[in-house]
Amino acid sequence: MVHSRRVSGLPFAARFIAAILIVILVAFISVLSQEGLAHIYDQQTTGYLSFWQQQFLKEQQPGTGSLPIVDEDQFNKAVSGGIRTIKQSPENPRFSGQLAGVYDVQNEKGAEQAVILYRQLIRKKPVWPYYRANLALAKARVGELDREFEIALEQAVLTGPWEKDVMKIVATLGFVYQDWLSPQTNPLISRNLERWVTLYTWDALKVAAQYGQSVKACSFLSEPEKYSLCRVD
Repeated sequence: MVHSRRVSGLPFAARFIAAILIVILVAFISVLSQEGLAHIYDQQTTGYLSFWQQQFLKEQQPGTGSLPIVDEDQFNKAVSGGIRTIKQSPENPRFSGQLAGVYDVQNEKGAEQAVILYRQLIRKKPVWPYYRANLALAKARVGELDREFEIALEQAVLTGPWEKDVMKIVATLGFVYQDWLSPQTNPLISRNLERWVTLYTWDALKVAAQYGQSVKACSFLSEPEKYSLCRVD
């Protein structure tokens, strides 16, 4: 009598590899799920930040350094969304930056929290110029015009010399606080202003006029440009 031999299935090595691949796949799906939830929560925070930015453009008084007060319920929802986003994706510095931006709209009280977050973000991503510039901005709002404030300005200029928004933040802070800046920092701020005026002339001159700094900004233009754009005698 002939007995047929039953095949027991895949060899042990193949089953072991398959098990490892399944574990990796499950872990990958879990990560994707967390990132997906993080982006969903972040949409709420991003939406409020975009809305507030438009409101600020309409309401902010140039040269005052103050921001309009946002709705408390909106602020709390944006903070909640930011915190939940970070819990889902704690290693993504973008989400921490969003939360810092939310805190920063609450003037001095929120700026104190923003300062803490920007410090943490700089440790994670030290060459990102926007964190440096925003740290300087937040410290200015809480009145901390110390060496850390100057270093943040200097590093923002050095790491992001051609970034439009960095140039604007640094130049604006330079307009307001030039008398408080050290001889070491002022030359960097001046060169930053020169680049900004050269590359984005209309934007730079508009902001300079708001802060009573037209003459300084126009000094970086040629004589024909001064005549046509600045009307400086």
